[in-house]
Amino acid sequence: MDYSDIDVLFANSTEKSMKLIDLYGEKGYIFISYTQSMYHANSIDLYPHTYDTHHVIGQEYDKVMIMMDRNFRYDPERRIQGKEHPNPDLLFYKLLYQAISRAREKLCVLVVENYKLFSDILNIKFDMLSRYQYKENYTNTTLSVKKLNRFTKKIKDKLSELEKNNAITISETVDIINDELMGAELKKKVVRNGLKLLQLICGKACAGSSIG
Repeated sequence: MDYSDIDVLFANSTEKSMKLIDLYGEKGYIFISYTQSMYHANSIDLYPHTYDTHHVIGQEYDKVMIMMDRNFRYDPERRIQGKEHPNPDLLFYKLLYQAISRAREKLCVLVVENYKLFSDILNIKFDMLSRYQYKENYTNTTLSVKKLNRFTKKIKDKLSELEKNNAITISETVDIINDELMGAELKKKVVRNGLKLLQLICGKACAGSSIG
């Protein structure tokens, strides 16, 4: 799932969290609660349990909303931890995974009365978005540089068909462009402009030669 498809909300009371659950329900989100204990009470008992982590096993929904409160925290290694569930046969972090993994397209994490957890989740989302954005930009730049190198080779291959002075001028100009681009901060726009400049050179000086 793309991290941009994950909403992270905060409510400072159960009453406000209910309003947000209703609001997202109108947007088509399925609220999945945690399986409750039949014998011991917990804050999870306050939330709608039409869909809980026991009954949604094997199901999937386009949009899912889950709640995290003071039953959850992150340890220093950013691993999610949960308090002891009122049912000793259940573990909060496993129920959380069961709920989250039901989402096909979008997920909303509603954090209730646990600002530290809310802050931690936002930081993780920001870090992951930054990481994927960097990876995407790096991939695009790498592909553009490869295209630049291929185009440069095609131009150099055509130099033998030109007059010597023109061939030398074009060859030196192409080398200067490549040196400048490789020395600059590689951005897709920079490399793309380098390609356009090479195309202009080719169009002016390689008249009669086709370099696709």
